[in-house]
Amino acid sequence: MRVSAWLRHSCSVSVLVLGACGSRTGFELVAGPPDCTAAKDCDGFGDLCSPVGCVNGTCQDLAPVSCEDNNPCTSDSCDPTNGMCLHPPSTLDLDHDGHRSPLPGKAPGEPNSCGDDCDDSNPMAFPGGVEVCDGVDNDCNGIVDDGAQFSPVGDVVQVSDGTHAEPQSLGYSGGSGYMSVYSAEVDSRTSIYLHALSDTGTSTAPAVKFTPSPADAYGGPLVWIGDRYGIAWSDRREARGRTLNYEVYFNLVNPDGTKRNADLRVTNAEGFSINVALAWTGNEFVLVWQDDGISFSGQDALFAQRVDVSGAAIGGNVRLVDDDNAGQTGPTIAAGVRSLGVVWLRGDAEHHEIMFAPFDSELKALAAPVSLAGMVGTGVYPIIVHNQSEYIIAWYDPESSPTTIYGTVRGELGEEIVAPHTLTKTTMHARYPSILPYGDRSLLIWSDDRDGNTGYELYAKMIDRKLETLTPEQRLTNSIGESIDPIATFGPAGQVGVLFSDDRTGMPQAYFTHLNCLGAVAKP
Repeated sequence: MRVSAWLRHSCSVSVLVLGACGSRTGFELVAGPPDCTAAKDCDGFGDLCSPVGCVNGTCQDLAPVSCEDNNPCTSDSCDPTNGMCLHPPSTLDLDHDGHRSPLPGKAPGEPNSCGDDCDDSNPMAFPGGVEVCDGVDNDCNGIVDDGAQFSPVGDVVQVSDGTHAEPQSLGYSGGSGYMSVYSAEVDSRTSIYLHALSDTGTSTAPAVKFTPSPADAYGGPLVWIGDRYGIAWSDRREARGRTLNYEVYFNLVNPDGTKRNADLRVTNAEGFSINVALAWTGNEFVLVWQDDGISFSGQDALFAQRVDVSGAAIGGNVRLVDDDNAGQTGPTIAAGVRSLGVVWLRGDAEHHEIMFAPFDSELKALAAPVSLAGMVGTGVYPIIVHNQSEYIIAWYDPESSPTTIYGTVRGELGEEIVAPHTLTKTTMHARYPSILPYGDRSLLIWSDDRDGNTGYELYAKMIDRKLETLTPEQRLTNSIGESIDPIATFGPAGQVGVLFSDDRTGMPQAYFTHLNCLGAVAKP
């Protein structure tokens, strides 16, 4: 029930308090609403959407203006300055192509979806578009660059500088180049840097230090949504005394790498809030991370936060899974059409299971968490991507036999579509998978030390929707040292940009290479 508007003006009517008007006291009495003989006596109370009138000699609330139009495609509200109803669209058109994104949980173009754009981050994707080799589903048929194949260029460009640097993310805004994100240690402090790159990886502007000194900062998943990036990370600017306290932060980034807002602090718990992942649902951002500050028995737990398109938090932190105090670490997330897919590790540092669960747009579980591969050893964190109508999940376990990359396919409600099996064959070790979805197929990039050249090199191949090999493997790098942790994204003219870590100079740095699109290939 709405509190009468005259209470907001209680200092203008008779008040009995144990302190000055406006002060907080243990006891406060407020007189009733003022007497009136005409409507004008109630002026200054309420507004044109919530009017107050003179009824039986007192100012009383009248019926509020109702703006409900029973149209799911509008957001209904009343303007208090004039009492007029407002009905703006409830979905977005961030790429300004005249096609709106669908409502959460709806497929583009289905009844009551309120939008038919299959990719509102790119103006070249809309129903009826002409398919070309550009890394975009131009005609919204669910397939990117129909039938295209790719060729590595072989050129490698160093994009970071510092004592030690690690790649974090690579974004593409639809222009002529990329935005790279890496963490680099300079003067014994680790910060996050944004560095704009050309289509060949050369610098187009100086690297920008994104996080404040002297706080150490890590992470930096970057997501392009049509006219801006979203970025999330952890840093310890709020560390108290000698406590190494890390909090999760978020901000919006313009195409040139400048911040749109002040940094949004997402967490407020003692301890470590780290390993943040980020997804865009078409209407809002969702962050997922591990946190040891507010979980039980000293174990890490998974938490999530929704953030709107303007960079404001929606509600508070949500604990995703209550799992009997089992440790939950290394989460990653992908946004599907009808759900959010989350993958994480359950257990401790030496023995853990790879878990998966789908959630709805309000972060409520749609199915119970399931173990994808049983107990594994010291395998690194898994990855997940959404591909047309399902999730592809991949990981590696250095203690498995064979020591290679494994994958599985799950439906948007959690059902198994393709059982876990090996994705690569190697005589040595295959690790660090990255997957770029194309709808009817996916590009798999990984690291392998099969050639015995004192380190790992990057390889790539296409796999089909059953995760079986479609094209021959291609070697992307050639250097002594470790080429690991590839991060792939669609780029200009159908390119695939790849940011990765390499220590060919004796110190790990972030490097860039790419593959060129060869155009559509006729099906046999």
